[in-house]
Amino acid sequence: MNQPFPQSYSEEVLYDLESERRVISSMLHSEEACVEAYHVLKAADFYSPRHATIFELTCSLFERDIRPTYVELLKEGHTLGVLTNPRDIEEIKFIAEHYIDDENIRYWIKRVKDKSKLRKFEAFCGAAYRY
Repeated sequence: MNQPFPQSYSEEVLYDLESERRVISSMLHSEEACVEAYHVLKAADFYSPRHATIFELTCSLFERDIRPTYVELLKEGHTLGVLTNPRDIEEIKFIAEHYIDDENIRYWIKRVKDKSKLRKFEAFCGAAYRY
């Protein structure tokens, strides 16, 4: 009776990489999206560590009044030494090229935030269950 959810089901429920990509892409293409995401999300809300890093870099640029673009993001990552893996650069390129729509940014932000809350709740329940 106390069987855990199947791994694929729990993964499907606990994160949404597409929403994370759409938020970041919107931030790279729209100042309004930057403002929205900057004030609502934190890096910890992202499931993917790579997406969290990209989000932090994007926010860092935005805070300094530098328009976060693909090129600026690469320069910032290179300067700070955080984008050393070729996969990081491929992911940024993929996001910048394939998720350029900033419509419904509030919807995508809410999806990222909701998944973050679910992961926190799952961690809390898991910890409570072990005791």
